[in-house]
Amino acid sequence: MLKYNHLIIRKKEENFMPHSINSDCISCGACADICPVSAIGEGAGQYVIDPAVCIDCGACADGCPTGAIRPE
Repeated sequence: MLKYNHLIIRKKEENFMPHSINSDCISCGACADICPVSAIGEGAGQYVIDPAVCIDCGACADGCPTGAIRPE
Protein backbone atom coordinates (compact mmCIF):
# COMPACT_ATOMS: atom_id res chain seq x y z
CA MET A 1 0.00 0.00 0.00
CA LEU A 2 1.04 3.55 -0.63
CA LYS A 3 0.41 6.42 1.74
CA TYR A 4 -0.74 9.68 0.17
CA ASN A 5 -1.11 12.39 2.82
CA HIS A 6 -3.81 11.01 5.12
CA LEU A 7 -5.13 8.47 2.61
CA ILE A 8 -4.09 4.86 2.25
CA ILE A 9 -3.95 3.78 -1.37
CA ARG A 10 -4.25 0.18 -2.56
CA LYS A 11 -1.79 -0.88 -5.22
CA LYS A 12 -3.97 -1.51 -8.24
CA GLU A 13 -3.90 -4.33 -10.69
CA GLU A 14 -3.55 -3.67 -14.40
CA ASN A 15 -6.88 -2.60 -15.98
CA PHE A 16 -8.47 -2.23 -12.54
CA MET A 17 -11.12 0.52 -12.49
CA PRO A 18 -11.63 1.53 -8.87
CA HIS A 19 -14.35 4.14 -9.50
CA SER A 20 -16.60 5.10 -12.38
CA ILE A 21 -18.69 8.14 -13.24
CA ASN A 22 -22.31 7.38 -14.11
CA SER A 23 -24.96 9.33 -16.04
CA ASP A 24 -25.77 11.50 -13.00
CA CYS A 25 -22.64 13.52 -13.89
CA ILE A 26 -23.50 17.19 -14.54
CA SER A 27 -20.01 18.02 -15.88
CA CYS A 28 -19.31 20.52 -13.10
CA GLY A 29 -15.64 19.55 -12.86
CA ALA A 30 -15.57 19.28 -9.05
CA CYS A 31 -14.09 15.77 -9.28
CA ALA A 32 -11.33 16.87 -11.65
CA ASP A 33 -10.45 19.81 -9.40
CA ILE A 34 -10.12 17.61 -6.32
CA CYS A 35 -8.27 14.64 -7.89
CA PRO A 36 -4.70 14.64 -6.49
CA VAL A 37 -3.23 12.90 -9.57
CA SER A 38 -5.27 14.53 -12.35
CA ALA A 39 -6.86 11.23 -13.39
CA ILE A 40 -10.18 12.83 -14.36
CA GLY A 41 -10.87 14.77 -17.53
CA GLU A 42 -13.69 15.88 -19.79
CA GLY A 43 -15.20 13.18 -21.95
CA ALA A 44 -18.13 13.15 -24.35
CA GLY A 45 -20.94 14.67 -22.31
CA GLN A 46 -19.46 13.90 -18.87
CA TYR A 47 -16.18 13.54 -17.05
CA VAL A 48 -14.21 10.27 -17.20
CA ILE A 49 -11.60 8.60 -14.99
CA ASP A 50 -8.34 7.32 -16.50
CA PRO A 51 -7.75 3.96 -14.77
CA ALA A 52 -4.04 4.05 -15.65
CA VAL A 53 -3.60 7.21 -13.56
CA CYS A 54 -6.20 6.75 -10.79
CA ILE A 55 -4.79 5.81 -7.38
CA ASP A 56 -8.16 4.79 -5.86
CA CYS A 57 -8.11 7.43 -3.11
CA GLY A 58 -11.86 8.16 -3.35
CA ALA A 59 -11.45 11.94 -3.20
CA CYS A 60 -13.49 12.33 -6.39
CA ALA A 61 -16.44 10.39 -4.96
CA ASP A 62 -16.35 12.45 -1.77
CA GLY A 63 -16.27 15.69 -3.76
CA CYS A 64 -18.99 14.91 -6.29
CA PRO A 65 -22.11 17.01 -5.57
CA THR A 66 -24.45 14.60 -7.36
CA GLY A 67 -23.01 11.29 -6.15
CA ALA A 68 -22.24 10.28 -9.73
CA ILE A 69 -18.94 8.61 -8.79
CA ARG A 70 -19.14 5.16 -7.27
CA PRO A 71 -16.67 2.37 -6.54
CA GLU A 72 -16.74 -0.42 -9.12
